Amino acid sequence: MMLSSILLSAALMYHVAAEHLEMIEKPVSFSDAEKECVEKGGHLASIHDRNHNDRLKDVCRGSGSPHNCWIGLKHDGQTWQWTDGTTVDYTFWHGGSPTTETGTVCGALLRQYTDVGEWISEKCDAPETHAVAICSIGGSQNPNTGRQNTGHTNQPVMSQPAVTSQPVTMAVTDLGKAPARKGTRLTVKGTHFEQNGKKVFLSGVNQAWVSNGHDFGDNNYEYRHLEFEKYLKMVYQNGGNSMRVWVHDEGAVTPHFDASGMVVSLDQKGTFINDIKKYLRKALEYNILIFFCLWNGAQAQNDHIKIDGLIKDEAKLQSYIDNALIPWVKAVKDEPAMGGWDIINEMEGEIKPNLANAEPCFDTNFLLNSGAGWAGQLYTSQQFLKFINWQADAIRQVDPQALVTAGSWEARSNVDKWGGFNVYKDECLVKAGGKKMGTLTFYSSHTYAWQGKYSEFSPFKHVVADYGLKKPLVVAEFNQVSGAGMDIVDQFKHLYTSGYTGGWTWHIRAEGGNTDSPATQMRGLLSLKGKDDLTSGGMIPLTL
Repeated sequence: MMLSSILLSAALMYHVAAEHLEMIEKPVSFSDAEKECVEKGGHLASIHDRNHNDRLKDVCRGSGSPHNCWIGLKHDGQTWQWTDGTTVDYTFWHGGSPTTETGTVCGALLRQYTDVGEWISEKCDAPETHAVAICSIGGSQNPNTGRQNTGHTNQPVMSQPAVTSQPVTMAVTDLGKAPARKGTRLTVKGTHFEQNGKKVFLSGVNQAWVSNGHDFGDNNYEYRHLEFEKYLKMVYQNGGNSMRVWVHDEGAVTPHFDASGMVVSLDQKGTFINDIKKYLRKALEYNILIFFCLWNGAQAQNDHIKIDGLIKDEAKLQSYIDNALIPWVKAVKDEPAMGGWDIINEMEGEIKPNLANAEPCFDTNFLLNSGAGWAGQLYTSQQFLKFINWQADAIRQVDPQALVTAGSWEARSNVDKWGGFNVYKDECLVKAGGKKMGTLTFYSSHTYAWQGKYSEFSPFKHVVADYGLKKPLVVAEFNQVSGAGMDIVDQFKHLYTSGYTGGWTWHIRAEGGNTDSPATQMRGLLSLKGKDDLTSGGMIPLTL
C-alpha cells in the first residue's frame, strides 16, 4: 500500500491537536484501509464536529484523487460505530445517505458533486467502491467537547430509520410576501422575450447544481447557499442576466415519496419552499432570473425508480402535481427573480428511438441511429410528452404568465425539416396528455459538437429563422470545448445576432470533461455585457 503524510501548505504535515493524519493514496477496501491505519498505530479517522470535518474534507480534496475518502464509520447491521471506539455524536450525510439496505456499509467523505465535506455510505469491501482513506495516528480523535455541533445532527446515529409516508417538518422562518417588482415580468411576444416593452436576450449559464439533486429541501440549501451565491455574483459581475438550475434530477431528495412511490410533499423536513425563496431573493439582489429544471432524462441512476413511477403511472404523477408542483408554483410565482420552468432535461436520453406509430407525434423513426436512447431506451415519446403536458398544464393553470419549456438534446427534436420532427409542438403535447394548457411557451435546445463537428441541426449552423418556429428558442446548453473550434465569444455573438432569444453555457462549476472553465464562460458573458441593441438580440440588463 502507498501511504504519504498529508501536508499543510508546502510542509505536507497536518495535525489536529495531537492527531497526525496520513493519507492512503491507493484506492482500497474499507477493511484494508482500517488494517493499514492500525498497522501505523491508529485508525481510520473519526469525526466529531464541523470544524474537524472541514479539516478532513480539505485533506481529502487536497489529495488530488478523484476517489471518495474512507473515514472510520461502519454500520454493523444495527448501529453506526467508529472503528476507534469513540461515540458517534456527529454526522454530515449527503442527501440520500446513509442507506443500510444492501448489507454492511461504511462511511466516506464524498469527493465529487459537493465540496462542503458531506459523507456517503458505500459497500465496505465491494471492488466498485474502493476509495482512498484518511488515517488518524497517535493522539486525540477530537472527541466531543460538549460544544454544540454545527452539522446535520449532534445525536448518535442509530440504524437508518425507514422512510415514512408523512413529512417530518422542522421550524422554518416565514420569509413573507415576495418583494415588489421594479419592472414587468418577462413575457413572450412572437419569437422573442420582452420586459418593459423591450426585446430581451437571456445571457447566462447553467449552474446547474452544487450537489446534483441534493441542493434544495431537507435543509440542504443551508450547506450550499454560499456556493450558489458565489456564482450569482460571478454571473452578475460579468454581465449575465439568467441561470438554469437543476432541482429534482431523479428524485433523490425531492420530492418526498412514500413507500408506494406516491409523492406526499416537496420534501420530508418542510424546508423546500424556504430554500427556493432564499435562493430567489439572493438572485434578485444580483438581477438574475432563475429557470428551474425539474427532472433529468439524460441518465438513469440509483433513484430512477422514483421518476419512473411518475412517467408510467398517472396517479403517481398527479400526486406530484397536487402535493409538490402546485404548492411550489403558488409559492414562487410572484418572486421577481423567478424566470421560468424547464420540465425535463433531454428526455431523448431515455426515449425509445425507431419506434413506429401511426400518429406522427409518437413515431420516433426520425431518431434512428441518432444516438438517442443513450441512457436506456425506456419510454415512448407519448409517455414523455404526457409527462411534460401534465406538468406544464399544472404550472400554467396556477400561473398563466409562467414561462415553460423542456430542454431537448438537440434541435432535431424541435424542427419539422431536415429529417427532424418537432415533438415539442403544441399539437403533440396535447395529443399525448389531453391538457390544452400543457404546452410550452418557448423552446429550448442543446448543442454540442461530435467528433469536432456540429450536426446539421445545430443553432451554430443556422439563424433562428431557418427553423420556422413560432416561439422563442433559447440555446440552453453549449460550450467552447465541444464547439467545433468556435470561440465562446463568437458563439455568444452568433446567438445574439441570429435571432435566438438566449444562451446558457454548460456549466459554471466546470465538473467533468465536457465543460468550459468558469473563466471561459465569463469571457463569453462579458462579451455581451450591457448590450441593448433592439434591432438585434435585444436588452441584456434587466430590471427585476
